[in-house]
Amino acid sequence: MAFLYLAGAAVCIFIFLIFVVCAFKESNVTGLHKALGVYGRFRAYLFVDLLFCGVGMVLILPAVLITTGSFSLEMLAAPIGGIICIMISIVLYRTALSRCPIQLKGDLFKNMLISGFGVAMKLAVFIFPVVWQLATPRFREVIDSNGNKLLVDSTGTVYSYGGNRIGEMIDHNKYVKY
Repeated sequence: MAFLYLAGAAVCIFIFLIFVVCAFKESNVTGLHKALGVYGRFRAYLFVDLLFCGVGMVLILPAVLITTGSFSLEMLAAPIGGIICIMISIVLYRTALSRCPIQLKGDLFKNMLISGFGVAMKLAVFIFPVVWQLATPRFREVIDSNGNKLLVDSTGTVYSYGGNRIGEMIDHNKYVKY
């Protein structure tokens, strides 16, 4: 069993390294194709996202069947949605292929993967943390007149360190208990 965990960790690290390499290569690869009018960042990201999400949605059915041992018609929703996602990604690829100069057609699939993975990695590293930080509730620590450490959120609600909501802040270090 430990071998499976190690193999899974190795696969995850390998995929992560692929994403890092693609993030470094993405600007040059996408820049050329964007200048030639073949595809841009959004199209490449959408292609990769729909392709891999579609494959995952199709592969979920066998996993569910093995796990539960039963089948119902509702289980077909994910694979059907996955096939639709894959079809949309094929349309995106074929559209780019029709715009692609003949000397670049052989590497188009690989280049769209590099661009899509690179954009995904850049989103994960630069954009999502900023959005996450903006959406994260802000808490500040205060000490009340009795010397108790409390947490106050951005709306003024006061919490104990045990997680209990105990009051509303009315002034610095003064609050009204519930």
